[in-house]
Amino acid sequence: MPKLSSEEIRRFEKEGFIIVRNAYSDKETESFKNAILKLKAELYSAQSTSKPIAFKGSPFNYDELERVPFDDRILDIAKSLLGDSLVYFGDSSVNMGGGGASQRGFHRDCVNRFNLFGPDWDADYPLLRIGIYLGDFSVNSGGLKIIPGSHRPRFSFLRRIFLRSLKHQIRIFSLPFDWLRRCLSIFQGGYNIPSRTGDIVAWSFRLLHSAGNVRLKRWSTWSLPVWIENALPKSWIQPGGEQRMVMFVAFAADGPHLDRYLATRRPSDLEWWKTIRWDGVIEQWAREKGIRLRKPDPAVGELFKPRNK
Repeated sequence: MPKLSSEEIRRFEKEGFIIVRNAYSDKETESFKNAILKLKAELYSAQSTSKPIAFKGSPFNYDELERVPFDDRILDIAKSLLGDSLVYFGDSSVNMGGGGASQRGFHRDCVNRFNLFGPDWDADYPLLRIGIYLGDFSVNSGGLKIIPGSHRPRFSFLRRIFLRSLKHQIRIFSLPFDWLRRCLSIFQGGYNIPSRTGDIVAWSFRLLHSAGNVRLKRWSTWSLPVWIENALPKSWIQPGGEQRMVMFVAFAADGPHLDRYLATRRPSDLEWWKTIRWDGVIEQWAREKGIRLRKPDPAVGELFKPRNK
């Protein structure tokens, strides 16, 4: 797959996300689905898919999915948006099912999720998440909902004033911005991304997004505020969330934003990082693809146990 066009890159810069259609063939996506269903049967056979399943580790942990994160189609998209010097820092996952109220709620993946005067909003924020959604979420529930353009810095004039005088007390703005976010969420329905099996969706860590969206049976094109989605009777909702399958991988460009993200996320993510695969094979693949590996903590991968071939 060729890199993104200049028009696609401009659209990403403006809206904070992009869909790449038909990146994977029907044969490939069927293989992914079968692999995830097999993992579910082996590891979580007693769990209903009405509840979200996050398989331990990353796609690298599983033989049938191990080539997905460093696939050239994914890397071409990441390099188009971040530059050729990609950093992989262990953030990738395989998920299935869900779509319930516990998953929904607009949030950002960056550190300053609400405080728009925080350091994350200085210049560009080169952390990117890429998702391979397996299912037709152009008509079904369970896909990704976003607020287009919410990744862009706001209040530039006020930032210049306040940051000069309150550089070390910037946290005082967190609560007002949190209140503002809650007020806006009453009215914001956002945009339901109409991804289909075989598509790739990429978005900025600063973009407001919500998992497991709801589509109405009668008006499937409507995009409703999350609090209304959570209040709807099940009989009104188009199904799809229970069959939701998705693989995620994140990349970044090296720099202070990545430094700060990893330092902040370490306490909450360390136990998960211990289960991911991080071995000589991954290091060899990274060298072949020209990817820099950055281990967030020395304990990363210490609990990974290779599966028998």
